[in-house]
Amino acid sequence: MKKVFILTIVIISLVLLSSGCKKKFDITGNWTLSVNWGTGFKTGVVVTFSGDKSSGVILFPTAAGLSGTYRVSDINVDFIIKEGLTDIIFTGTSTDDDNMSGTMYESGKTTTGNWIATR
Repeated sequence: MKKVFILTIVIISLVLLSSGCKKKFDITGNWTLSVNWGTGFKTGVVVTFSGDKSSGVILFPTAAGLSGTYRVSDINVDFIIKEGLTDIIFTGTSTDDDNMSGTMYESGKTTTGNWIATR
């Protein structure tokens, strides 16, 4: 009887632990990024998030002069794109493995916008 009780506790514990484990959002790879500064979404540019699931750099295969870095925590996404001396700060969330969206602003300015990215 004691062995059955212990085995039952172990099984329940494993089920509870596994149900609390979430797959971490993997941002790495190519995305089409579209932005809206209040005049409608502009056609997206392809960007590549290169690094690991938590942090890395953003590569712009078709846009010279741009660079960036990113951070991911659970479904929260933050990245900064640098264009010369200007930083554009993006914050948002992933809604699933292939979609993310949020808000953005340019450093030193009060204007904000929205962004979406899809794989």
